[in-house]
Amino acid sequence: MLLQRFSTNPHLASRSLKPCSRHDQVLSHSRRLNALKRVIEPAYFQDIFDGAADRIFNDSGFLKREETMLLVESVSSMEHVFKSLELIVRHLENRAGTDINDWHHRKKYYMRLCELTAIKLGRPEAVLALFGNLQRFQISTYFGKEAILKLGPQGLNPAVLLRIAELCKMQRGPSDKGVRTAYSAVIYVLQSRALPGDTEILAKAQADQKALRTATVKVGTGDASQMIPASTSVPAATSVAMT
Repeated sequence: MLLQRFSTNPHLASRSLKPCSRHDQVLSHSRRLNALKRVIEPAYFQDIFDGAADRIFNDSGFLKREETMLLVESVSSMEHVFKSLELIVRHLENRAGTDINDWHHRKKYYMRLCELTAIKLGRPEAVLALFGNLQRFQISTYFGKEAILKLGPQGLNPAVLLRIAELCKMQRGPSDKGVRTAYSAVIYVLQSRALPGDTEILAKAQADQKALRTATVKVGTGDASQMIPASTSVPAATSVAMT
């Protein structure tokens, strides 16, 4: 019956004669990623890391997209997290001077690492390490806003949310638009959650945002007396270190 229906349907018959397109032959990115996730086991982290590290540290190679996501999804400890971050940093160093722009993919790895550590493991150190070293990890301050909006609704500690915005401000200054959007994101998330423990941090974020606007206005009018330094040293506690 099914064969008869197929043979008498000219639309289906004509389609069956067409060669498979490139799109039909290759799985979409999301389907490939889901397939990769199904075979990932935490015990495989070291194998993935060793293979990538040999190419990147010894041959000045680059991280592959799917390889990096496999690495990130395989982390099960803070040691794994910081090893992954160091590998990404070396990838960036090797990439210097090329026309490769992988920010669209790299921010996915960063975000997933933040989720796995801050939410799953309950350890925000990786989040603070990333945003405490914007230059080293080549991160835009607008990513601070994205991380706050992503992690806040999942229950990230309000003090950590505010710290993300503060670290962006310390390194890029009050006039940076990404810094201002990060503070706005903190306020939005805390107001939306409306949790009792968020009240104090919310008030501080609102006060900081008001001061930020005042400082920005004074800088714009030529009065730099109240300007927050555009670049300050990051506290040692937020620097990346192997554990």
